[in-house]
Amino acid sequence: MKYNKYNKYNDYELIYLIKDGNEKALNIMFKKYDTLIYTEILKAYHKNDKIDDLAQEGRMQLYECILRYNMNFTVSFYSYFLLCLKRKIYKLVYSEYYKLPIVSFCESTSEKFYDNNNNKIYLDDKYEQDMLDDCIINGFSIKEYATKHNMKYSQAYKIKKSVIEKVKAIINQDCK
Repeated sequence: MKYNKYNKYNDYELIYLIKDGNEKALNIMFKKYDTLIYTEILKAYHKNDKIDDLAQEGRMQLYECILRYNMNFTVSFYSYFLLCLKRKIYKLVYSEYYKLPIVSFCESTSEKFYDNNNNKIYLDDKYEQDMLDDCIINGFSIKEYATKHNMKYSQAYKIKKSVIEKVKAIINQDCK
């Protein structure tokens, strides 16, 4: 944990005081762990729009951990809180509210797969075209694609990789 002026306070003493109802100890604990909360949020979530919401969730998690922490645990409070915090942040980041807008990117670029007459752009290979239609546009898994075309998963994976490279080239060409 990075040094701040609140690191000199002992977690166990603060937890004892907090459980006795001391609000000053709670404020010290929040300030002590605030840097850790923001550090872990920035590792998991790189957009700035909801960082304060996640920080508030992190503080609530800290408070819950303080109340649930048992002094007889063989793990330090820091380790206990860090584990709980990471689980909470990743759970929130992968929930609907915090998801990164991958779907909106696909929706905004999906028209690039079609020409001006709304005719489909055809790729050179039949398997690549099917991969584009089935997996990339319609969202089927590689396993489903491989089963449908009676091929090994590794072959289907290579086809998908090839299609993605071609689609990236189309997108990059359109962006220039």
